[in-house]
Amino acid sequence: MNYEKYSEVIIPPESDLKLPTNNNSRYFYNDKIKELVLDIKFTDTTNTFNLKLAEPLIIDSEHDIFLDIVITHGFGEASVDNMGFLLKIDQFNIQTKSATSSTTPNNNINDKILIPNEGDLHKGRKFNYVGTITPSKLMNITGKITNMADPPGSPVPSDSRLIVEFKLVPRK
Repeated sequence: MNYEKYSEVIIPPESDLKLPTNNNSRYFYNDKIKELVLDIKFTDTTNTFNLKLAEPLIIDSEHDIFLDIVITHGFGEASVDNMGFLLKIDQFNIQTKSATSSTTPNNNINDKILIPNEGDLHKGRKFNYVGTITPSKLMNITGKITNMADPPGSPVPSDSRLIVEFKLVPRK
């Protein structure tokens, strides 16, 4: 008996196949590690950035985010007010909690990534957990970077540059 009709496979009723009813047959889960590289050039003292991705970044399941590489240039030598940078990325669920003896009423370290300043040219290779990202389709990456100065929100120097590489690892 031929069960093919017009290039479609017809499953005969006597074939006791147990097909999952909650899966979409056109859904292909991609469980590969994704890399996201941000190259931020600051041409003025604006702390914010809005980067348009060359192609959409499709996150099809919840992913853990790891900071892999950080390169900075032109942020100045390390000092009391410039000992590190605070990076906030709006699309990431960063849940950093901290305690500080700072006189600032709001703790400016919460929900940000801390990047130590190791001099005028900083290059670090890490694989530190940052947070999570839920399923989405990203076209832009937006955020803000400041230094550790008190009060918070000090501008970054103009003509400075930050390159950050993140690894997005799917949760099992």
